[in-house]
Amino acid sequence: MWTFLAFLSAFSSSAKFVIGKLSSTKTDEYISAFSMQFFASIILFPFVIATGVPEIKSLFWPSLLGLVITTSSWSILYAKALKLSPLSISVPMLAFNPIFTAIFSLFFDNKLPDVLGWLGISCIAIGIYLSRIDSRVKKGLFYPILGIRHEPGTLAMLAVGFIWSIGAHLSKMNTLASSPLFFAFSSTLAGSLVLFLIAYFKTKVVFSQAIKHYKYALSLGAIHGFGELTFGAALSLGYTPFVVAIVRSSILWSSLIGGVLFKETFTKIKIFGLVLLFLGVVILVL
Repeated sequence: MWTFLAFLSAFSSSAKFVIGKLSSTKTDEYISAFSMQFFASIILFPFVIATGVPEIKSLFWPSLLGLVITTSSWSILYAKALKLSPLSISVPMLAFNPIFTAIFSLFFDNKLPDVLGWLGISCIAIGIYLSRIDSRVKKGLFYPILGIRHEPGTLAMLAVGFIWSIGAHLSKMNTLASSPLFFAFSSTLAGSLVLFLIAYFKTKVVFSQAIKHYKYALSLGAIHGFGELTFGAALSLGYTPFVVAIVRSSILWSSLIGGVLFKETFTKIKIFGLVLLFLGVVILVL
């Protein structure tokens, strides 16, 4: 069951990349980040009212505090990355997310992946390299990886993957201390409050811009809310690195969608790299 829920979250994540990319052309990253979290909480609120507040365990509050920090951080970096870089270049950086999550599981779950798991991680790393080999390889064999430092959008998405790896473990703690629905609602609401303050001091026009582009904001919020709900439900049933590995299969779908919708260039080697990324994700699950 957790596998099915994780795939639902993956498909939601793919759609979120595309809508987030479209939204990034209409407004700045601070308002986009706020809108995504705020409208997600608004959409989830009626369901919380209908089902009622679950039993809240003591671990809920410290994990929520951690989620406030991680959610506000990755939301801004995520919106910035989508604004600055093509999907096919920035999104593959999230393939590092299962690697980071597996490493952090040593601290949160007291265990690491086995040999098969590290094989999957190797496939992902090679896939990332191949997916970034286009004409930039003429600048040096390792430029596709080393060149990240010259690409703010790609670097921002790599930071998102790192923050998500910590947030995934905090999300599981929060879910087990409440419920998947209440986790999704509380984390998006708390995150939106912090993001509102940041966006207000940066732009002074938070709500007017969010309302002006309400179609993107509502769509992004609905998809993000559904993705967080299914992600929390999957985390409550499965091992965190494995759940994250399946969810990151959205990398393949998003990169391919980016190529179709935004006319981004794909070479055969880049397509092979993206397929290898997906294979690595599958191996991690196995």
